[in-house]
Amino acid sequence: MNLNQKGMSLLLILTIIAIVSLLAQFNLVSKSLDLQKDWINSSTFTNKNSLVFSLAEDLSNEIALQFSRYDLNSNLEKCLKGNAVGQAGFPFGCDERVSYDMVLFAPIEQQSFIGGDWPPAPLGALFLAGGKTSNIVLYRSSGSRCPITTLTAADDFCPLQPIVKFKPICGGSNDIPNLTIPGGGPCGATPATGFDITIGVARYMNGVLIYHENTKPGGDAQVFRFSSNILRR
Repeated sequence: MNLNQKGMSLLLILTIIAIVSLLAQFNLVSKSLDLQKDWINSSTFTNKNSLVFSLAEDLSNEIALQFSRYDLNSNLEKCLKGNAVGQAGFPFGCDERVSYDMVLFAPIEQQSFIGGDWPPAPLGALFLAGGKTSNIVLYRSSGSRCPITTLTAADDFCPLQPIVKFKPICGGSNDIPNLTIPGGGPCGATPATGFDITIGVARYMNGVLIYHENTKPGGDAQVFRFSSNILRR
C-alpha cells in the first residue's frame, strides 16, 4: 500500500469517527431538548392546576367579584339590573343558556353598590382573569404573570390564560336563585337573581390554545353560583 492509499484510508477512518462523534452529540442534544421540553410541559401543567385553584379561591370568597363592578363588565351589569332588552347583543335580554365574557379584577379599593351605572376601572386596576379573545390575561409556564402591554394572545413564552365567564340565573329569588325552566331560558327584562360564574385556565401547547372548561374534580375550570345580592352590597 503506497502513501496515498494509506492517507486515504486514514482520512476515511477519521471521517467515520467524526461522523459517529457528531451523531452521538446530536443524540445527546436531542435527548437533552426532549428532557427540557418534558420538564417545561410538566411545570406548565402543575402551575396551570395551581393557578386554577388560586383563581377559584379568589372568586369563591366573593370579594374579587364585588371588586369587579366596573363598566368593562357591562354585560354583568345589564343582567343584574334587567335593563338589557333591546340593547346591542341583547335583543331579548339576558339568557340563562348563554355564557357571557367578563373580567375578574383584583381587589384594590372598597366599593359599594349605589344603583347607578358602574364606573370605569381606575388606572392600574389588575385583571385576575379575562376573556378568551378579549381583555386577555396571560401567565408564564412558571406561574408568574406576563406583562400586559404588548401581549395579544397566548404563546410558548406565556402559555397560561385564565378565562372567566358567567351565566345569569333569573328564577327563584335573590336569596335562592334557580333557573327559570329546566335547562335555562331567556330572562327578558327580569333582573338576574344570581349568576353561575366559571373560571378556568387555558393552556397553549403545540400552537393550539387548549381549554375544555371541565368543571369536574381535576379539570381545568371550576364553577360557582352566587346570589345577585353579592353584587348589590
